[in-house]
Amino acid sequence: MSFKDHFFGKKATNYEAKRANKPKWRKEAVAVSQLFPPGIKTVLDIPVGTGRFFKLYKERGLIITGVDSSNDMLLQAKMKKVKATLLLGDIRNLDNIVGKFDVSVCIRLSNWLEPHDVAKALKELARVSHTIIFGIRTNCGSEPERNSGHLWVHSHPIFVKALRESSLSIYDERVIDTGGYKVYRLCS
Repeated sequence: MSFKDHFFGKKATNYEAKRANKPKWRKEAVAVSQLFPPGIKTVLDIPVGTGRFFKLYKERGLIITGVDSSNDMLLQAKMKKVKATLLLGDIRNLDNIVGKFDVSVCIRLSNWLEPHDVAKALKELARVSHTIIFGIRTNCGSEPERNSGHLWVHSHPIFVKALRESSLSIYDERVIDTGGYKVYRLCS
């Protein structure tokens, strides 16, 4: 199954309904809520997907910008009828983003990225955000590996190196599962 098979067409339409009651989905939502820094006003959600975190953002009175590489996912987010700027884009090149956000949220994307693209994504997020909430599955080894034939389990040492190269450090983290999946609060 490729990226395009997963986030376009009917898969996009059913994406949230198939996951909303799963324990990992709920743990991610709790982690994002707990890792939000105080006093923020703006959020960049990438990939915004179906707008799953819109309720959290609305409760906090945030100005929302969402970016996704799938028009079909953006349509799902628009159907939530929340005031948000929604843009088609790619996390590896955020040239269409102007200004700096208080926080960027990136959940359920990093393991679709090739290992060298994780570093590009982190550099772009650091360029457009003060704080980043970032989900990633890593192993302790020196090399990344394919999981389930299409997702990456990234090397934790390589992830830490990418953080350093992006002038980011881990401020806090939440464990989502015992398979190395964590959500981090990253700061420059």
